[in-house]
Order: sequence, then C-alpha cells, then structure tokens
Amino acid sequence: DRAVGGRGHRGAFVGLVAGHRVRPGVLCRLDQRGHARHPVVTPLAHRDDARVRVVGSGQLRHRADLLVGEVELWVEQRGDGPDVLLIAGLSDPAEAWMYQLDALADRYRLTAFDNRGAGRSPLPPEAFTVRDMADDAAELLRALGVDRAHVAGFSGGSATAQELALRHPDVVRSLVLVSTWGRSDAYFRTMVDSWTWLAEAAPSERAMLEAFFLWIYTARAH
Repeated sequence: DRAVGGRGHRGAFVGLVAGHRVRPGVLCRLDQRGHARHPVVTPLAHRDDARVRVVGSGQLRHRADLLVGEVELWVEQRGDGPDVLLIAGLSDPAEAWMYQLDALADRYRLTAFDNRGAGRSPLPPEAFTVRDMADDAAELLRALGVDRAHVAGFSGGSATAQELALRHPDVVRSLVLVSTWGRSDAYFRTMVDSWTWLAEAAPSERAMLEAFFLWIYTARAH
C-alpha cells in the first residue's frame, strides 16, 4: 500500500479505488453533491455506553450514528425481513441506495451507511485501506445484532464487499457485486493514476466530480 495525496476528499477517493493506503487528512465528508439529499435529523436518545447514538427513528425506519470499534459510522436501516447490507461506492453517502431503500423495504431489512470519511461519518485520524472498511462493515453488522446478511456493493463498495466475504465469511449470506473488479491490471492502474492527476489538478471538488463522472455515467446522463 502506498499513500496518496490530493485536495479535499478527491485524492483519497482515487487512492482507495486503486487499493492504496489513504493518508490521514486528505479525505473530507462529501455532503454537497448536487443530487444527493441529506435528511435533517435531531438527537433523540443516547445509550449509556456511547456506542450507539440514535438520531432519528420510525416504526420501520431508523437512523443512527454508531461507534463501531473506534470508527463512527452513520447508518440508516429500513424495512423488515431478511437482512441486506448495502455498501456504497467510495465517497458516496447512504443516499446512493435511495431507490433500493424505497423499493425493497417491504421485503427486506435494509442497512445502508456512510463509509468512514464519507457523508456524515467523520474521517479517523489514522490511515486506512479497503480491508479496514470491510472490517467496519463486519463490526457494523455485529453492532446491529445481524448474524448474517445478503451484501450488495457498488463500485468501490463492491471491492469492500469482496474483502468482507474474504475476511468475515461468517457474516455474509450472499454477494451482489455491481461495477466491480477482481484484480487490477496495467490498464486499470493507469486509469486510476489518471484520476489521481485529475484530483490534483481540478480547480474545485465539483469540477473533479463532473470530470470523473464521465467514467461513471453514459452520455445519456449528461
């Protein structure tokens, strides 16, 4: 693993995609992407052990900040039924799964969360890798009392899901991997290097994301 730089969250974003270690201080919370919607929540309760701080709830809908090991993660859980863990792409908030959360809560208990350093989950001071993020996901399930879950990951989240299955097979019932990869070749590494240069050179976070989205969305989306 090698450290990568960059301004704001951008260098860390591409570094984790490439499987590099992220240097502390290069990743910030992403909460102002144009189409992302972040609900306003108000603290309602605090558990004495400070591991779980509930910030909103409903009959079949719960939002909370959970202290998972030494990492604080923002979590949303909806529905009732077999457990499904949704792991978003790197730098994406839980709202990346908005349509799945809305459509599948009548059949499944869905858990989506902001990865460390994304959305409402703060960035820990120490460096971390995708393996660490997989450990976060496993500890999150255990903190929620979920023995095993179907796991779906998108993009960087699918890389985390693969590591989760390898490192914690006891918590994974099945895997759904979207826009994923199994290993990096010379083409992939060169492509990710270009994202690193883009993160360094872009005049703003928005400009970087708009350029990066050329790799993510088809021409129809633009």
